Amino acid sequence: MIYFFLSFMGNSPKEIHYEIVENISLGYQSEGIKIFKSYKEYENFYREHTNIISDEIPKLTIDFNKEILIGIFLGQRPTSGYSINITKVLLENKKINIYANEECPKKDQIVLMVITYPSVFIKIPKYDYPIQLKLNKCR
Repeated sequence: MIYFFLSFMGNSPKEIHYEIVENISLGYQSEGIKIFKSYKEYENFYREHTNIISDEIPKLTIDFNKEILIGIFLGQRPTSGYSINITKVLLENKKINIYANEECPKKDQIVLMVITYPSVFIKIPKYDYPIQLKLNKCR
């Protein structure tokens, strides 16, 4: 009986500290997440999906020996005004869940009629668990 109680306690969600690293719009058309375990992975991805003609890649303050970088992407949106709001990152049942809300333009908001690809990059401590996105889309 005591063993059951202790094992149940070990499965309670644990909040993981995260930090927003970049909030940029790359031309990545898929919705979801991408995990980067090295600067080279991030650099190659950025070069492939950027819509800015430049040799400079945004410098990141991240230690890939201790942290991982996660890109969260909404995919293609029809106008400006869309963004991602990370609400929490939890370790639950041996999985890392990133909880986020899609923020949409308000009904009376003036937006640019241009296709956008909202994204945000966060860093978290290095873990050996699968990572998944729990995205609440706006209506």
